Amino acid sequence: MQDGYLRTNPSTNALRHIKQARNTENEKKRALTREEQDIFLNYLSRNGKYHQWYPIFYIMLNTGMRVGEITGLRWEDVDLDEGFISVNHMLVYYNHKENGCYFNIHTPKTRAGERTIPILNGVKEAFMQEEHFRHEAGIKCTAEIDGYTDFVFVNRFGNVHNQGTLNKAIRRISRDCNEEI
Repeated sequence: MQDGYLRTNPSTNALRHIKQARNTENEKKRALTREEQDIFLNYLSRNGKYHQWYPIFYIMLNTGMRVGEITGLRWEDVDLDEGFISVNHMLVYYNHKENGCYFNIHTPKTRAGERTIPILNGVKEAFMQEEHFRHEAGIKCTAEIDGYTDFVFVNRFGNVHNQGTLNKAIRRISRDCNEEI
């Protein structure tokens, strides 16, 4: 093409056609309906096996926070007395072959990403539930990422969650919930 021998590039969209031929196109994501959200949260609240996931998913569903925002949330970003959440950074997980796996803190891509989210009563209760659960289980945040620490949502070892952990939890919870229905 660059030398003028071809008018069009024969490999244009080739990858898309290969994916279609192999049926490897990703499913289009869709939001849960209100009824599906209620079923999901009710299942979490009454199932002891997954009960610890209730606060993070409840807060995500009721604030619209993204995975990187919720996993990077620190207690100092949450003001339960004044009733707001300050979103001014996000946690990003990298899985590189050369450099291994690691986390970084990033600021939002746009000014619209920096925002203050009001805390509704149910969200406040979910934060208090998370705090109570961690206190009862003796879990303390041990992670420090780019100078940030005291993350709200950590695993039993005190480390932050990543998107893969949450996605895996959602798949297991959805599978078990659907089997019960």
